[in-house]
Parts: sequence; C-alpha cells; structure tokens
Amino acid sequence: MDPIERLSSLGQFRMRLGLARMNRMMEKFGMPQLRIPSVHVAGTNGKGSTCHMMDSIVSTFPVSRALYTSPHLIRVHERLVYDGLEVEDEELRSILGEIFGIGESLFDPDDMPTYFETLTTAFFELSRRRGSDLSIVEVGMGGRFDATNILEPQAVCITSISLDHIEHLGDEEHSIAREKAGIIRPSTPVVLGPIHRGDAGTRSLGAILDICTSNGCPVIIAAPVEDVGLLSEMMRSRSIPDGRIISVERAEGEDGDKVVLRSVPFRDDGSFEDRLSILDGVIDGCFDSPLQGNMQMFNMACAVSLSLLSLPGAFSHMRLSKGERGALSDLIEGSTVALRTRYDDDELASMIKTGLARTRMMGRCELLNSGDPDIVFDGGHNREAASLFAKNIKRMFRERKGVLLLAMMEDKDPGAYLETMGDVVSTVIVTRVDLDRSKDVRTILKELSSESSRDFDIHVRDDIDQALNEWVVMSKMNGLGIAGGSFYLYQPVVERIRRPT
Repeated sequence: MDPIERLSSLGQFRMRLGLARMNRMMEKFGMPQLRIPSVHVAGTNGKGSTCHMMDSIVSTFPVSRALYTSPHLIRVHERLVYDGLEVEDEELRSILGEIFGIGESLFDPDDMPTYFETLTTAFFELSRRRGSDLSIVEVGMGGRFDATNILEPQAVCITSISLDHIEHLGDEEHSIAREKAGIIRPSTPVVLGPIHRGDAGTRSLGAILDICTSNGCPVIIAAPVEDVGLLSEMMRSRSIPDGRIISVERAEGEDGDKVVLRSVPFRDDGSFEDRLSILDGVIDGCFDSPLQGNMQMFNMACAVSLSLLSLPGAFSHMRLSKGERGALSDLIEGSTVALRTRYDDDELASMIKTGLARTRMMGRCELLNSGDPDIVFDGGHNREAASLFAKNIKRMFRERKGVLLLAMMEDKDPGAYLETMGDVVSTVIVTRVDLDRSKDVRTILKELSSESSRDFDIHVRDDIDQALNEWVVMSKMNGLGIAGGSFYLYQPVVERIRRPT
C-alpha cells in the first residue's frame, strides 16, 4: 500500500494517550527531537496562529526552520513545513515507509503507532535530516501525554485555556491547565497568553504558576496593559524566579491592527537576566498584528517573545553546523551574546516586524471572498473561539448579520458555539462533513433546541453538497456568508466557492 494511503488508513482521530511508543520510535532513530533546538506551543486556542507567526518571524534570520502544526485543511503535507515549504510527496512517502517498517519490528500489531504518532516521528526525523536549526512544534492535544511531549525545548508556550476535549483532559479549566502545563521543563522559560481572565482563568493561571515555581522557570505573560500590576503581584507571591509582563495595547486611533507592546520586568534581581534581557530592548513600540482578531495581538506577543528566546539557540546551532567552534559554548549556555553581537535591538525589532508581515494562515478568520458576497471562515469549535470569531465579524462587517454554515465533530458543543455567535447570524444551515467523527445533523438540532432565546432560523441539510449550494445562494442574497465549527469544513467550502456558477 502507498505509505500516505496507509497513514490515512490509521484514522486521524484514533487516539491513545501516552509516550511509550514515541519514546521507542525516537530511540530507534537516534533521538532526533533532541538534536535540534525547539519550542513547544500548547493552548486551547491560538497555538497554531502563534506557531505560524513565529515561523514567519524566524524566516527573516539566516537559520533553517521546521514547523509542525495540526490539523491539515486540504492535505497532510501542510503539517510538515520546512523553510516555508510543505514536505514533498516522495520525501514523505519515503520516511513513512521507513517508519512503518520499523514499527512492524518494534510493536505488536494491536499496539502500532497512531496516525499522529507516525507523523510526529516523521517530522522530527526529517527535521534532523534536513539540518534544521529550529523546530517550532504545536501540541496536538493537551500536553502532558501528547506525542510531541518528548522535547527538551528552548522555551514553551501556553496560549489559552478553555473547555475542550473534556473527555480526555477534564471538565474544569484548572485541570485542563495542568494537562497543558505538562510540557513545562525545569529552568525553561514559559510564555503565557492572557489566561487569567475571570475566576476560572485566575485559578488556571495559579495552577500553571505553581508548576513553574516548582520547576524554577522564568515566566513571560502577554496581557492587557491594565493587568500588569495584578500579574506581577501573582508572580511575586508564588516566588517565580524571573520573568516579564508583555503589556499589549491597541495603538490609539488605529483600526485594531496596530498594537503597542512593552516588556515590563517584575523583578529587579531576576536570575535569568542573561536570557530575558533581550526582550526589553526589542519589545518596545508599535507592531502590526498580521492576522485578524482581537486575540491575535496576544498571540503575536507570544510569538515575538518565543522568537527572541529561541533565536540564540537556533543561531548557535546554525554556526555550529558551519564549523564555528565558539558556537558550542553558546549553544550549551543559551547565551544571547552571539546574536546580539550581530544585530542590535533596532535591527532585531525591524526583522521581527518584517517577518510578521509575511504571516499567512488558512482557516483562521480568513476572508475567502470579498464582495458579492463577503465570505469568512474560522475553524474554531469551542465557546472561546466562537466568541472571538463573533467579535471579529462585528469589527469587519459593522454589525451585519450573515448566513452561517455549521458543521461540528461529535465531541463539540453546538449550543455553546452558537450562544456567542447568535448576534452575528440571521440563519444557520447545519450540515456534516464526510468523516465518521462528524456530528449528526439531527443531534446538533436536538442540542440546539434547548436554546430558547435564539434569534435565527435553522435549516438542517444532511447532504453537504445541498447545504453548500443553499448556503451560497442565501449568502448572495444576504451579502455575508459565514462558515465554521470545524476545520474539516474548510476544504468543501473552498472548493464550492471557487467552483464556477
């Protein structure tokens, strides 16, 4: 069987938590994940955006980078990207064939690596063979038992915490926070998004900070400027050894794309100054947020911080591969000296802004069609993602309401999704994508029937082609089409709106 077809036959959604299989595979390949500097990014929402922005930032520096994200929207190659280019067909087939052959010799037939474990192995080994200087790795689900959690990263990041995958991660935000905090390593910088909002968020942040304290980790938090004092006090009270608050504020008078970032130390005597001081001179001024959405400015702050924390290691790895002896001590010590000798703070800031401007990401508040009708897509599938999507629609389309095409997977909550989307939709067309995990349309309708306060019509179409055709017609009449609830809806939507009428 063709290796890519064999991979597909494993089923994307077959899940077995635990790291035993990954550890055995990595040992067989010589631990490739440990031979390249890396960053590890978790979070309920925003982790993919953060990884893509970071990859674009690093593209302006003379280092080779590898990007691992999920899920894919059109084809599996999207998940393994090297220096901005998806892995090639034959390269992917070759490495998958090797992995399947090794797996057959290592594991019993009923304990073979899963789809995600197989792809993760392929990514790490191809990164090594290609000579990458930095791996940017997005967690698949959770953190502690995710297949990617075999790294010893330069820095880790948790972008957000909200209820999702509760059957695996728990049904309270603080328990989910602890699962995601499983990627934290001793003495490793931890970058956090604004997860402290509300009582549940404050409890989640406290749980993560306690883990950081016990591991001796410096902490960097991207947060609204008005929360700097509160967060500094939380970090001091938990004896966090060092860190920064990256204050985030929209530039006055702008349309929301320009953001002022400032690096604010919370201690005068921090023990990680040699690593964190690089943030202070560079994160100071106005940056253009490259992706639509209110939360993207916080994701951008996380991406900038991660880039500055990991570039010294990537830069030293690049120099080491070229035979520069001094790079070895730089790599071991994690020093910023070599990088800052080459670039001053203004040059670093300029290169970061150039990189951010290059960012492109499919499926996140993406305007697929402009005019006759406007069509916007977002694959977010939980309450937090829907709330952010609704806010972005209001900002982009000035209080207009649109026709929503909705599909969701079995483990998602359509009621919670539409509770926050109700203000921006006039009609909902419920359908399902061609996947076993896609939630049945009648189940969605039943779950929505309990929403007594809804102010929109609901149409149910089991056949996705019929749903797409009706959605396009109604969107043209309305002027605005909205699609979301699942990233797996992206491909059929794109194919339909690009089809000649």
